[in-house]
Amino acid sequence: MTLRRFFAMFAALFAVAAFSNQRSEAQVYNTTWSDEFNGAYGSPNTANWSMETGNNNGWGNDELEYYCPYGNNTYPCSSSNPNVYQDGNGHLVISAFPVGSTYTSARILSYPNATTQYGLIEARMQIPYGDGLWPAFWMLGNSIMTGTSWPACGEIDIMENVPQMGDSTIQSSLHGANNFNTGNQTGVASAINSNYHIYGTNWYPQTVQFFVDDYTHPFVTLTPSSSGGTWEFDNGNFFILFNVAVGGDWPSPGPDSSTPWPANMTVDYVRVRKWQGGASSINSGAWYQVINQNSGSCMDDTGWGTSNGTTVQQWQCGVDQYNQEWQLVPTSDGYYEIINRNSGLVLDDTNWSTSSGTGMQQWSYGGGTNQQWMPLQVGASFQFVNRYSGLCLDTPGASTQNGVQLDQYTCNGTGAQMFQLLQEPD
Repeated sequence: MTLRRFFAMFAALFAVAAFSNQRSEAQVYNTTWSDEFNGAYGSPNTANWSMETGNNNGWGNDELEYYCPYGNNTYPCSSSNPNVYQDGNGHLVISAFPVGSTYTSARILSYPNATTQYGLIEARMQIPYGDGLWPAFWMLGNSIMTGTSWPACGEIDIMENVPQMGDSTIQSSLHGANNFNTGNQTGVASAINSNYHIYGTNWYPQTVQFFVDDYTHPFVTLTPSSSGGTWEFDNGNFFILFNVAVGGDWPSPGPDSSTPWPANMTVDYVRVRKWQGGASSINSGAWYQVINQNSGSCMDDTGWGTSNGTTVQQWQCGVDQYNQEWQLVPTSDGYYEIINRNSGLVLDDTNWSTSSGTGMQQWSYGGGTNQQWMPLQVGASFQFVNRYSGLCLDTPGASTQNGVQLDQYTCNGTGAQMFQLLQEPD
């Protein structure tokens, strides 16, 4: 959003069903900063937000709008008809509309008041849709404020929409020096301009994911290995921005007689949550779904098998499926046996292999080091390292398909080797 785009980028994501709110995570998220917009009608909280002013030569994208802070009364801005405000009903509103021969809107940013590195960053919002409109929820590296040029500062676009995408599609992407990444194009389940959705990112070291409505089901995982250039997303803190642009190089067509005015972005809340805990937070008496960070699928006892040698696969997560529930029981020195609730068997390095690509099976627990795994926390997820082989539990080829047998592979820090633990309520 900050400067002229040199690439055509199209990506989107879809809403997915949420897990039961009675489940909990082995790693607990702690809200470190939020704005719930629960104040009286008036200005956004200036302890959280600063506001842009002017057109700034089209903001690098030939945009048409003039940004008006709350309370500004210099034409084309009007304090009696603000472009950004808290509505007194628990929402932030950013409103774009024509004024004479120009357009006014607003852009707010959390710098320098609230910046973060890593975590789960999300906003529940309803966004406008129409010709010439370009709403966005995004992040920039703090270093842009201290002399680093764009895109070397890094940019995380959590949510953008332009008219050629239609009203059920958004884009999420990363920008860095000689580097841009987007997800795969898919439809959103319900129209963005008539329904609230939660748009967010799971941001870990070496990993950025994007999701809608359910953070346990990211639609794409991006890592340095998927980057087309340098990786700017472990270099420091980023700040948050909301804006509604009008016109510019990307929206097609531009604003016309069909554009709905005012074009309002309505934000219910924005939250930054950080993970806490680690292996010490694992409840050895509980049962967990073990969810792959890349695919969003669950580690699964294939075919509900109960025999030694039954393979371990990934499959779309169900609800209360014992063949997808696992218990982590400590052995020694930080290692655990991982027991399937249906079979009673443990996750086993087949035939005591030390080779990458060896498929995983289940076997009766005999105390062998090939049946012991160390959970190493990385962000909000865990890598599982086999005690005997030193290799990591892995989804071959970063597959997202049902029925793929999990294997072990040289630890590489990608989403294919990261797993979240979601505790069952009982």
